[in-house]
Amino acid sequence: MEQIIYTTGKLLETQGETFTLGLDEILEWFIGKMDQPAHVCQKRLAMALMDDVIEAVAKYPGAGDRYVATFLPHMLLGAMSTDMELRQAALFGIGLCAQNGGAGFVPYRAEAVQTLLHVMSQQDARSKTKESGTDNAAASLGKLAVYQPTAGMHEGMGVPVEDLFSSWLAYLPLKSDEQESVVVNKQLADLVEKNHAPLLGLNNVNLPRIMSIFAEVLETVLIDEETTLRIQKIMQSAQAAASAQLEDACRAISAEGVAKLQRAIAGTSLAPPNPEAR
Repeated sequence: MEQIIYTTGKLLETQGETFTLGLDEILEWFIGKMDQPAHVCQKRLAMALMDDVIEAVAKYPGAGDRYVATFLPHMLLGAMSTDMELRQAALFGIGLCAQNGGAGFVPYRAEAVQTLLHVMSQQDARSKTKESGTDNAAASLGKLAVYQPTAGMHEGMGVPVEDLFSSWLAYLPLKSDEQESVVVNKQLADLVEKNHAPLLGLNNVNLPRIMSIFAEVLETVLIDEETTLRIQKIMQSAQAAASAQLEDACRAISAEGVAKLQRAIAGTSLAPPNPEAR
C-alpha cells in the first residue's frame, strides 16, 4: 500500500492534472478502507493519500474543489481518532482543504471550526502524545481563517474570523511540530506586514500577543532566516511609526524576550539554530 501511495504521489507530481483523470479508481479503493473496520495502518495510509492529493492538485485552480466533499468527512472524523498518527494527518488535511478547496469547503466550515477549536481546547492538547497533532489543528485554523474567512457566515454558521484569529494567536507558537511552526510563523509575519485587520483586532488589541509570539520564536528553530528578516523590518517600522504603542505592547514580555525584540529592531537578531545540527 505504501508503494502505491508513493507511486501515486510521483505521478501526481510529474503528470499533473492529466493523471487526476485516472485517480478516482485508486481513491475509491483507499477511501473504502476508511469506511470499513480496517486496520488503523491502512486508515493512516488512506489519510496520507488524501493529504497528498489535495497538496498536489493545489497548483491547478479549482482542481481541489471536487475532492473536498469526499475527503473532509473522513478528515473531520479522523481528527477525533485515538490513533495519534491518523489524528495528525486528518488535522493537517483539514487545513489543506480550507486552503485549496475553494467553494467546496463552504458547507463544512462550521463543523471544521468547531472540530479544530475542540481539539485545541482539550486539557491534554499539549501533552507529549497529542501536541504534534494539536499543532496541526492550530495551523489548520490559521489557514481556515485566511482562506475561508466568511464562508457560511451569511447563514449564521460558525465563528467570526476575528475570533478565529484570537484563538489561533492564543495557541501560538507551535512547539512540537517544528517544521509546521516555521510555516505558521511565516504566515503570521505575512499577515502583520499587511496590517491584516481581523488578525490585529479592533484598535490593535492583539498586538501584545503578537509581540509575545515574536519574542518567543526569534532566534529559535521555530523560525527561518527569511522570516527573521521580515520580523526585523516589522519591528523597525513599528518603532519608527508608533514607539509608545510598541512599548505598551511589550510590557508583559520577559526581559529575555524584550532583548530579542530589541536585537530585531537593531537588525542584529541571532541566526536561528540549524535543526540538523542538533
